[in-house]
Amino acid sequence: MLALKIPVRKSWGQNFIIDKNTINKIIEIINPKQDEHIIEIGPGKGAITLPLLDMVKKITAIEIDPLLTEYLNEKNNDKLNITNIDFMDWNPDFKTKKRIFGTLPYYVSSPIIFKLINEELFYEAIIMVQKELALRLVAKDNTRDYSRMSVMAQTFCDVEINMNISKNIFNPKPKVESNIVTLKKKKINLNFKEYERFIKLSFQHKRKKIRNNLKNHIDKKGLDLLGDRRPENISVIEYIDIFNKYFF
Repeated sequence: MLALKIPVRKSWGQNFIIDKNTINKIIEIINPKQDEHIIEIGPGKGAITLPLLDMVKKITAIEIDPLLTEYLNEKNNDKLNITNIDFMDWNPDFKTKKRIFGTLPYYVSSPIIFKLINEELFYEAIIMVQKELALRLVAKDNTRDYSRMSVMAQTFCDVEINMNISKNIFNPKPKVESNIVTLKKKKINLNFKEYERFIKLSFQHKRKKIRNNLKNHIDKKGLDLLGDRRPENISVIEYIDIFNKYFF
């Protein structure tokens, strides 16, 4: 099957990298090891996948598009194991944590990131996301981009923006710029589901005082500590502390 004959599915947010210089820079950031098994989300036509195969032991690729899955399977490379499934429905059973690389579709990037930080699947994820989302992932308290996503990502991971990606190196060209972001999993003992509920409650009315959002969920001492601040004025460390001590 020729890659040129595979239709672009806008409903799946498909945009394919076509610039070799950018591909090489992304591979440098990934810094693949000969003995490692990498998971890739959304390999597309294999622009990054295929050169990576020469640098690693194995790639497990998750691709939602059956035609792209067939196209990559036709490469007949023993190092490539490609599964035709939506990543949100994929539940692997690996004995060890892996590194993940992924070009995340803009429309489903946030759910994928929440799935990644919730599950014990990886120790490092290198992902391409919309620039707006990347800025939220690394945003600090008291800034415009600080959000529920900022708190959740930074609670469970060390987050870093590695590279800006121009919209001009894709076909078809998206409307927005992208960033490469690295998430390195932290060792932290928190109940993810309960903490996620706590942060969601905290940010449910972002412009209101946070004590009003949490008045039925934390005790008086916790409310007093929050004072008159809004959700964006509370640091990640404070959120963790309040959750551990006062949330019920």
